[in-house]
Amino acid sequence: MEESSERTNRNSVIAGATNIEGIANIPQLATDLRSSNRDLHYPALQRLLIAIVMVVIQQDIIGSLSNFLVSEVRPEIQELSSAIIGVLGVHGLRRKKHSRASSSSWALIQIILNSDEILSRQGTEALCKLIVADEQIRDVMLSRRFVDLVLETLTDQKSIKKQNSSSSSEQEEESEPIFVKVGLLTVVQKLAEETENPIIIGALIPILEEIKKNGEKEMMKKARTILGCLREQEITAPQSDETNERNEKV
Repeated sequence: MEESSERTNRNSVIAGATNIEGIANIPQLATDLRSSNRDLHYPALQRLLIAIVMVVIQQDIIGSLSNFLVSEVRPEIQELSSAIIGVLGVHGLRRKKHSRASSSSWALIQIILNSDEILSRQGTEALCKLIVADEQIRDVMLSRRFVDLVLETLTDQKSIKKQNSSSSSEQEEESEPIFVKVGLLTVVQKLAEETENPIIIGALIPILEEIKKNGEKEMMKKARTILGCLREQEITAPQSDETNERNEKV
């Protein structure tokens, strides 16, 4: 009954609005979201989501986003388009807890990967807070998908350093910014600190050892801390894929 009422309210707002200003006063929504009054949070989030949906509907953006989901498109464009479509899918939809946790986590990871340093660091901070507060988020992040993303990002840095024939412009284009790598390592550190026996993170041990010896200063510090957390839980080497799969299922 409550879900039906919420959906009716959303549809009523959309039907009664002809433009973005009719749906949301963005500065006021920002104030409501920062308020200590929890009763303001849900309505503000609801109206913000509706505002986003309305812009997409008015500009007929869905078709354009769908064009970016084919395999020929650059992976980062596919991922961003998929994330936006995922946000639209939340509108009017009541998802299972694990699905909501997965959507939230990967939306924040996309922000961490952003080339804007301030936005990237804000994404890191937000995801770390969720990891501390929500077991479902921790479960989602302890996945092969996330570990592979971190491994790929950090390994790229290692391989680029060894390509002496590459020009500096090519290196800048291929390598993720240091703050992105630090952000991902910060998330890994938080998972290692907050999770009991995070075996799957052991897959990162070889690259963490390399960073500890030859990495950038802030990354070296993160690598040492993560390795220390893993050692405390007697995780000192990567586990087999079979073991990781078994633990993910559990």
